[in-house]
Amino acid sequence: MDRESVRPARTADIPALKRLWAQAFHDEEAFLSLFFTEAFSETAAFCMEENGGLVSALYMLPCEMEAHVPKREGLALGYLYALATDEAHRRRGYMGRLLRRAKEEADRRGFAALFLIPAKPSLFAYYERFGYTLRRSIISTDTWEAQEENSARLCFCTGMEGLYPKAFAEERGRRYLACVKSLTEDAAARLPETLYGAIPV
Repeated sequence: MDRESVRPARTADIPALKRLWAQAFHDEEAFLSLFFTEAFSETAAFCMEENGGLVSALYMLPCEMEAHVPKREGLALGYLYALATDEAHRRRGYMGRLLRRAKEEADRRGFAALFLIPAKPSLFAYYERFGYTLRRSIISTDTWEAQEENSARLCFCTGMEGLYPKAFAEERGRRYLACVKSLTEDAAARLPETLYGAIPV
């Protein structure tokens, strides 16, 4: 009988996490090493283990949405990143269990919402099954005009500074469709239609 468990990812899991990531996204080793050196945290990564082997994982990176109104606090958000399941272990409900575990942790940490950017349109319906709605845009930028209607600046977590500056420069203005799951009534009311993603410097 298969033994399955959801647990926080540990530093000792990094070699297995890298293999899973490379299989799913084909990123180069240099990028993976940078991510796991600068942005990985045992408090913000979860994995599925089957018979002692790591078969699925996701990362929940903290972000903050700057307030629309001066002197009002921003919203703490969680960015679900690099969600992946080993090809031989898909369609077993493993990612669904990880999404539920991530929500539990987001609630515990007081996040107002979770969001993710699906790798392909066919995944939108999948995430809707877990309460995510497709109604926001993430735009790569290094500037944001506060007066733009129904928009806000999204500041990614510390630790991401070295990962994406080149990508953001090359893709400035590119629009990504995001799936968002509001965890509080305040978030549901305040999340704008457009978020401008910015790396802290």
